[in-house]
Amino acid sequence: MTTPTLHAPELANQQDDIDSYLPENTTTSPGSPLRVGETATFANSSLPQRHSTPIHSLPEEIFLEVIRFYLSAETPLRDLTTLTWVCRRWKTVLEAKADFWSQISATEGLEYVRKALQLAKNVPLDLVFSGEGRGMHYESFFKEVGDSIAQWRSLVSEFDGWSMSSPLANLKTTPPPKIVLLRLVNTVFTWNRTVPVTLFGGAPAPPSLKNLHIKLIPIVVTPLQLSRLESLTLQGVQTVFTADIVRILVNSPELRVLHLASLESLDRPNPQATRTGPAFIRLPALCDLLLENVPPSFVHYLLSILDTPNLGTLELTCDDGGQMTSEILTRDTFHLIPVLAAMTMDTQEIFVSLSGYYHYHILAGRLGLGGQMEDPPTNHVRTTVDWMCNHLNNHLRDLPIHLSITDSDPQIDYLDSFSSGLRVSNLALWSDPFYGPRLEELIPPLSQPTLLSPYGWILPRLEVIETNLIWDDGNYDFVDLVRNRYSASTVTREPGPGSEVVVPKRVRELYLSTPQEHPNHYPSPNSAFMQALHEAGKGVDLYWHGAKWIKS
Repeated sequence: MTTPTLHAPELANQQDDIDSYLPENTTTSPGSPLRVGETATFANSSLPQRHSTPIHSLPEEIFLEVIRFYLSAETPLRDLTTLTWVCRRWKTVLEAKADFWSQISATEGLEYVRKALQLAKNVPLDLVFSGEGRGMHYESFFKEVGDSIAQWRSLVSEFDGWSMSSPLANLKTTPPPKIVLLRLVNTVFTWNRTVPVTLFGGAPAPPSLKNLHIKLIPIVVTPLQLSRLESLTLQGVQTVFTADIVRILVNSPELRVLHLASLESLDRPNPQATRTGPAFIRLPALCDLLLENVPPSFVHYLLSILDTPNLGTLELTCDDGGQMTSEILTRDTFHLIPVLAAMTMDTQEIFVSLSGYYHYHILAGRLGLGGQMEDPPTNHVRTTVDWMCNHLNNHLRDLPIHLSITDSDPQIDYLDSFSSGLRVSNLALWSDPFYGPRLEELIPPLSQPTLLSPYGWILPRLEVIETNLIWDDGNYDFVDLVRNRYSASTVTREPGPGSEVVVPKRVRELYLSTPQEHPNHYPSPNSAFMQALHEAGKGVDLYWHGAKWIKS
């Protein structure tokens, strides 16, 4: 059944029709104190039966909570405006609730933004601007909200770098005195990201500022004199320096989140600054730390002076071909070992991903280590996992490993480095259909014993495969892989003296899809191919684009 859509004039007429049943001398308003013997009713009891719905019987505070749950996170102003058309009483109650109108997004359009600014009165405002081409132009939006800068509580502004001046125009001269959260994101990499931008006319940031997120905007950090922050994210901001970061951390003991990414301007301070700087910075509230593509010298210095007893998550990625990420955690950072060990204590599976040109990421529990090396040794990932086992928790050595390869082209001996001691039980192979490497060439070496591996089989503990390397007529290399591994798994043989040959496990599950993803429609699987897989694996579980394949 299709619900009819009513436009503004029709809703207005309906509202007048409903209001005509309400007497003018209503004595009980929503939420007002009751006299002895009265019944709490939201609408007047004389309302005809066809309008006496349960919601009219609610006290005002409960009615408002119901409305709060109804409002869409994307268009709360439009929803509120629609609800004010229901009847005169709804209009009166909702328009008097100023904080309901305090979340203002440019995507809702000029009419709704102006209405919200009027009805929000003097309550703190949460502003959102997104440069996706919907709603208002950035100049119109910031012109409307600019006069209310004293009420700004939060500003989330995402825009392309070519229009950077207008979204920042208000902030360049006037600091919002009550701002708590400031998120400024440049969504496009542009040349003017290197032109320094000074906020607040060079004045310090307001003391109310607790959460700061800057991406690809060259904000000059030093004059802001940031302190007492609870979260800080800086990405691609080349106008921040090591002294700025240290000063912020020293003055923000309640910091909970610290994300630093793509900051080439950071480096280890000179020896004199190191001697005069803090020996340790204690951050007892810090629970989330991300250091991504930051110079290793800075990473090592920062970790050597941080005291974070309650750190819950660490993501560390260094794109430096001359140094492994795990090496940074070995020198002068042994005070962090108990904290890192706690992150991996409950780990049940280790995730290893290879993507692009030797980009790697290893996730064990809440500890993630990654990097990029132009010419990595074949045992690089193995060495990093060994470091985790030796320094953090030895039980990690016995855990299954989920190995994912996406548009990467590792040599087969690189895969074989996982065979010794590491239990790769799940292998995912994903390749772009037009530009990705020919990952299908890895399948035949996985389908038979090989002299390249001292263990007889490459990835002998493999039991689950996920892949998009399936064409219209299937990919019968996978049939050979499933059949050969199943046959080998049923053979019992004693290894000879000094032999390390490992009998492979049979493949239990295959998650298959086509190279080209169709968001609304997936092609049907090739029946003959799926049947051949099912028979080769003696009942292997097959999934096609996430749905289990049932033999017909």
